[in-house]
Amino acid sequence: MQKDIPTKPWRGSPLQGGGEAGVGGCGGGGCVRRALADGKLDSGGCGCHRVVFSCCSPDVFRQMMVRIRKAGLPLEEYVFLYIDVFGDSLNSNPRQPWARGDHDDHIAMEAYQSVKILTYREPQNKEYQDFVRHLKIDAAKNFNFTINDSLMNIIPGGFYDGLMLYTHALNETLSPSGERPPGRTVTEKMWNRTYHASRSLVQLVPTGTEADANSHAVMSRWRKSSVHQ
Repeated sequence: MQKDIPTKPWRGSPLQGGGEAGVGGCGGGGCVRRALADGKLDSGGCGCHRVVFSCCSPDVFRQMMVRIRKAGLPLEEYVFLYIDVFGDSLNSNPRQPWARGDHDDHIAMEAYQSVKILTYREPQNKEYQDFVRHLKIDAAKNFNFTINDSLMNIIPGGFYDGLMLYTHALNETLSPSGERPPGRTVTEKMWNRTYHASRSLVQLVPTGTEADANSHAVMSRWRKSSVHQ
């Protein structure tokens, strides 16, 4: 992989359904941009980088890949990194993120041979499962709202962990008189410590940076050998 991949993103032309695909990693636009905007490729060589990343809805990303495939882009020379924050494209059973039951399914399946999907891995520890269970109970009881199993539950889990850490640090810095300690004192009390949060074991280095011991992404590559599963 080339090291000089530009960080400036290119926002593609609007796709059907009001969506827009944010694309980065293709130097200055290049062939991917032409495939999206014009539906065709210029003849001759292309000096573009071969790694493209995109963050958008699953439907918009599929439209983008179908359009690129129809334009004749040599997909075997590219890797498309799709950042699917909450894993919405993987909710189908069996997992076929390209499938919509329409006439473009076969084209989309071919295009997804060059796609890697990046998303979170839901925590499997008992603390997180207990947190989600109580979250569902409280939401139904206090707000008459139903919370489903989803990677979105990681967000309230993160807020809960942060609040609990602050609470512990505040209790440890309160004076016997109950006076409020300086904010910097509380902040520094949160540094350089390890605690069992709802999501995983969390370590904070002396500068306050969080290091989640179990945090990692799930990467899926849709190869020909697995697309029919």
